[in-house]
Amino acid sequence: MIRIFIFFLALVIVAWIILRIREQIRSTPAEPHPQSALSTWFGLRDMALQASRSKLSLAPATSPSEPFGVVMETGLDTGTATVVGFADGSASIYLSSGGGFIGGHGQQPIRRAAQNFVVTARNFQPYMHATSEFPVADAGRTIFYVLTDEGAYTDSALTEELAEGNHKLSSLFNAGQEIVTRYRMWDEFRR
Repeated sequence: MIRIFIFFLALVIVAWIILRIREQIRSTPAEPHPQSALSTWFGLRDMALQASRSKLSLAPATSPSEPFGVVMETGLDTGTATVVGFADGSASIYLSSGGGFIGGHGQQPIRRAAQNFVVTARNFQPYMHATSEFPVADAGRTIFYVLTDEGAYTDSALTEELAEGNHKLSSLFNAGQEIVTRYRMWDEFRR
C-alpha cells in the first residue's frame, strides 16, 4: 500500500514539474531565430537597393546621375550593418543579426543626417563605377551604393581607413555614421 502511495505521489510531482516547465516555456519571450533575422535583413536591404524615385515619391532629378539614396554597408565580425539614407530624409539601419531602426524622417536631426548623406554622395558618385550587383560587405570592409535614376554606383574601402579619415571616401563614411549617431541619441532620449 505504501509503495502504491509513493508511486502516485511521485507521479503527481512529475506531472506538476512538467506543467510548470510548460508554463515557463510559454511565458518566456521567444528570441528571434537567427535565420529569420537574416531573411528580414536581406529583404529590407534588397528593398533599399531596389528603391527608385517613383517608389519613394521623390521630386524629379536635375540629371539622371543625381543621387536620391545611399546605402552604406559595413561588414563586422558579428554580421553586417546597413545604413540607408534617402533624399526625403528617410533613414534606416538594418542589422543582419536582427534589429535596427526604420524611417527616422519624423525626427529632424535624423532627417537632416539622411539628407546630408545623399548630398555628400553627389561629390563621390562621378568617381564610382556603375553596378547591378550588390555583394554583402566582408568583415572589415565598407561598401557604398549610391542610387540614381540611371542606376547604382559603388565603391568600397577598409572600414579602419575610412574611420581614421585616411581615405577619399571618409567624408561619405562620416555622413553615414552621423545617421547612426542621431539614431543612438534619439534612442537614448526615448528611454
